[in-house]
Amino acid sequence: MAAVVLASATAAVQAQDSVYTPLDKERCQILLEETEAPGAYTESRCTGHGGWSLFLRSGEHGESSAYSQGSAIPKDFEYGGYVGNFGNYHDVVEWRLDSDGVPFATIHRYHSAVVVENGDMAPTSVLIVTGLRPGGERESCHIGYILASEVADANVQARRMADEIAPLIDCEDHQPFRIDTSVPDVHQLMSLHPRLGKSSGQDEDRS
Repeated sequence: MAAVVLASATAAVQAQDSVYTPLDKERCQILLEETEAPGAYTESRCTGHGGWSLFLRSGEHGESSAYSQGSAIPKDFEYGGYVGNFGNYHDVVEWRLDSDGVPFATIHRYHSAVVVENGDMAPTSVLIVTGLRPGGERESCHIGYILASEVADANVQARRMADEIAPLIDCEDHQPFRIDTSVPDVHQLMSLHPRLGKSSGQDEDRS
């Protein structure tokens, strides 16, 4: 079960805006490189926003990510390909900002592929919502995944998850939520987890 901070839903951040930063992997700083196969991988530090860096671990099976305000390699990388195998992160990161312009979450698309009935590989993509926890033992964690290949308004749902759920989550013990065809709406997800409470904007969005 997902760990949730004991706070009312009024604690959900009222996001002011988003900023978008490019992810140019050729310009990321390589901090560690393991070249011995199998299991070869690199760990890199990439420019982020507002004092944050995006750290990537890239290998033959895909990519994992973590965020930190420090320069040391984080310990808590999380794999991006929750659907399908292999894959890679998109070249743009969306940063959700609070009313003071401070980043509190990111939304980042992960591209991968799944095997379909005829044996072919079909492309798929997932929007990964990550909560940022400056000064925490874990500075970031995956809040949830929105299966963009199946959910028509995936970008809207990702921002709702970032704004209304991410601020309530304890990163120390959290299993990411999923938005897909079985539960296609963040507000529906929140109704299934009463401790998440009711977002202040929920009624307005449904009217």
